[in-house]
Amino acid sequence: MRRIALLGAAVCLGALLVLPTVAAAKPKPKPKPRPATTVYRNGYVWTVDKSKPRARAVAVRGGKIVFVCSDRRAKAYIGKKTKVVNLKGRMMLPGFVDSHMHASMGSAEMVFMAQLWGLPTVEDYVDAVADFADAHPDFEVIRGIGWSNTVVPGIGPLKEDLDAVVPDRPVALWSEDHHSLWVNSKALEFAEITGATPDPKDGVIERVPGTEVTDPPHGTPSGTLRETAADLMTARLPDYTVEQYKEAMHWFQDEIAAPLGLTTVFDPILYIDGNATQALEEMARDGELTVRIRAALEITPEDDLTDWIKAAKAERAKHTHGMFKTPAVKVFADGVVEGHTAYLAEPYADAEEYKGDPDFRGEPIWQPAAMNEAFQKLDKAGFQIHVHSIGDAATSETLDA
Repeated sequence: MRRIALLGAAVCLGALLVLPTVAAAKPKPKPKPRPATTVYRNGYVWTVDKSKPRARAVAVRGGKIVFVCSDRRAKAYIGKKTKVVNLKGRMMLPGFVDSHMHASMGSAEMVFMAQLWGLPTVEDYVDAVADFADAHPDFEVIRGIGWSNTVVPGIGPLKEDLDAVVPDRPVALWSEDHHSLWVNSKALEFAEITGATPDPKDGVIERVPGTEVTDPPHGTPSGTLRETAADLMTARLPDYTVEQYKEAMHWFQDEIAAPLGLTTVFDPILYIDGNATQALEEMARDGELTVRIRAALEITPEDDLTDWIKAAKAERAKHTHGMFKTPAVKVFADGVVEGHTAYLAEPYADAEEYKGDPDFRGEPIWQPAAMNEAFQKLDKAGFQIHVHSIGDAATSETLDA
């Protein structure tokens, strides 16, 4: 018993001897963090973190968020050169990702084309085109975008309406869905499209009804080109330059992306070795992109699959900067309902009136076997597959592939 008591006393004495040492050891203060580039304070910050959904301040350094916290704790990140932004109670959200936006091509169209969006009549369209043509006497071709098939159903708008205001230069106007092109007589002449020109594969040249007899064998073009028929015109037009695409992208970043809080955009159509692709690469390299761009390169059934994949892989390898990459492939399975180019499981309601065929339901752009082969090889090559499919038959074909 005496040994146990002595042992207990020794343990207690050891503890007493250690305790003063422990009490004397003060915790080292945490080092003050490096100052942030910018501190946003006095806001309502939504973090999208369930464990801590709200905060008051955000510290940013070198373009990256380094701390999300209270106003009090944010003071540690404020240095002599730190920019402090008082949000004044406004909400701050994480950046938005737009999963389908034609940032490059669409921006060029907004900057360098006549804008017809939302106009209610053909007369309004024509007036807008006339004003644009008058304002740009140096443009060899008048381009525009935004007219609606719902305003001009059936065979679409007519060339004569454009001839009345721009008779001396080609006019080419995209519909709002970008699947139909309205042109004037000068444009048809430029593209060498006549009554003897057949509809291209997967395309329609709208004709003046009854003229297949007087303008054989197909009929007089009325002024609207659908799907690949539009390529007969646009393939002859020069692309926008690299510098023009850069100008358009700066407009997009300032006028669209920044005000809407977009930090990443999926651009669904670019082209191998295209000017827009080059412009985005140069902007990423030179630090001019403020929006991350992820893009798809378009492939068509007419492309040689092996050669195209080889070229697409080489294009993808060029873009190593985090702000711009081309990880995907764009495939068109069909067109759009309003242009009668979507591929449906059942006939169009106006099939007889529009096509003279009560069973007309559109046509697929890809045949199932070709689509299956392409999808398998594209997937093996490491590409994401992005498909435009509007009609239910086209969508079924896509899902089966």
